[in-house]
Amino acid sequence: MIITERRKPKKRKKNWIEVQDFFKRNGGRKELLRYEVDEYAASLGVRIVRLPPYHCQFSPIELVWHQLKDYLRNSGKTSDKLDVVRERAINYLKNKSESEILFTYEHVKDIEDGIKCVMEIDEKDSDDSDSDTD
Repeated sequence: MIITERRKPKKRKKNWIEVQDFFKRNGGRKELLRYEVDEYAASLGVRIVRLPPYHCQFSPIELVWHQLKDYLRNSGKTSDKLDVVRERAINYLKNKSESEILFTYEHVKDIEDGIKCVMEIDEKDSDDSDSDTD
């Protein structure tokens, strides 16, 4: 059976309705995002922050890795020997100052805070639209 453009939105809307029903039956979206390890850590006074893996905007080490690669691209040639590149990389990392590392963490935190704000606004808008349909 060939799916026409006309049928796709209906199927998508039906699937989305099923997802929303699943959320409602299981205590809502926030309830499904709970991890037992997070609750245990919280009981010990530890807060676990989950970040998308390998994303330079949300992971300080990935951001430093990105900066290192940029440095190596700009300071070398494609014909450089591996030993030269390795030495350049080690020197770059050894010379990273504490303030540069702190800036990296602050940058990531600022990005996270911005995303959280957008998510909270989106969640509020979603809750408002849900109550409009009731």
